[in-house]
Amino acid sequence: MKIDAESLKELLKLDCSTGKLTFNGERVWLTRPEMIGFIQKWIVNLAGESLLESIYEAGKECAQKDFEILKRMMELPEDIKSLLEVLSSFYASMGWGKISVETVEKDKIIFTLENSPIASVYEHSDITVCGYFSGYSAGLISKATNRDWNAVEIECEATGKPKCRFQIGEKTRKQLLMEKYSV
Repeated sequence: MKIDAESLKELLKLDCSTGKLTFNGERVWLTRPEMIGFIQKWIVNLAGESLLESIYEAGKECAQKDFEILKRMMELPEDIKSLLEVLSSFYASMGWGKISVETVEKDKIIFTLENSPIASVYEHSDITVCGYFSGYSAGLISKATNRDWNAVEIECEATGKPKCRFQIGEKTRKQLLMEKYSV
């Protein structure tokens, strides 16, 4: 299923009497990207950066549920590279930014995200801020393959890079973070 402006109109339904917005029958809500950015900033202010891992885990869990919804909506290819192409197009149509797959190997995937709605909230950050997308990508691939994948953002627009770059791997999250920071 290719999403364009016309099909999006058909898939989105608003029931003003109940206040429910649905996408292909599934409940959704519209909010600005600042919401996740503000939540992350408050978490860091109140509890420090280590608690940001909860945003990653929330993304991972959400994606696993969303994958089941996507399987009901459209025919998803089993081949990972083809699947990533379909999902990249779908999520771009949902306003998540432009996703480009750089590398697909047996146990490693690298992709970029341009115009990240989360990174756009930050004027400048010393750390990568798209942990939700890291978790979400790991959750999608884990559910699609029935294997445990994790992800880490290795570059971020919020830190001044031209695009966000993510690595997904069949390693623990801790291993991926240690590789990122060369520990």
